[in-house]
Amino acid sequence: LSFLSSLSNCKYLKYFSLSNNLLDGILPRAIGNLSQSIEEFWIVSCNISGGIPEEISNLTNLIAIYLGGNKLNGTIPITLGKLQKLQLLSFEDNQLEGSIPNDLCRLAALFQLDLGGNMLSGFIPACFGNLTYLKKLNLGSNQLTSTSSTLWNIKYILYLNLSSNSFTGSLPLGIGNLKVLVQIDLSMNNFS
Repeated sequence: LSFLSSLSNCKYLKYFSLSNNLLDGILPRAIGNLSQSIEEFWIVSCNISGGIPEEISNLTNLIAIYLGGNKLNGTIPITLGKLQKLQLLSFEDNQLEGSIPNDLCRLAALFQLDLGGNMLSGFIPACFGNLTYLKKLNLGSNQLTSTSSTLWNIKYILYLNLSSNSFTGSLPLGIGNLKVLVQIDLSMNNFS
């Protein structure tokens, strides 16, 4: 993937996709040197591994990042909170671990967050309740253990997947606040 650094000369590049290729490499730190005009970055199902470089947050005009279906590991970079225009963030079906950083709550324009199918642990940040534009939240198939009552404040959410985690306790009455909800999946947990 070292060729990515050569794309820094493409000053008008807005959309970049390498999805469904046999790349078998790691994302280089030089990813942060891509054109500042880039808005969408797709590398889905390409067998890439290693961590997500913090330098990706240099691409301040990003609206969408799709890195699902790879072998990415390590933690979610806290620097992603700098991407104020980001609307879609998809890291599903990787091997990411650690906690979900509170810094993702700084993504005020976010309407789709897919982190399902990883090894994320701990709790869902309470500040997720402030993501007022969020329509789709997929945190299924992780190792999460705790939700916050503020999660039920995302009143315009349409799709919520918290399945296959380790949530316990009783289901909160706050679910009733999600009045436009179309689909919710809470299966395969330890709710009582």
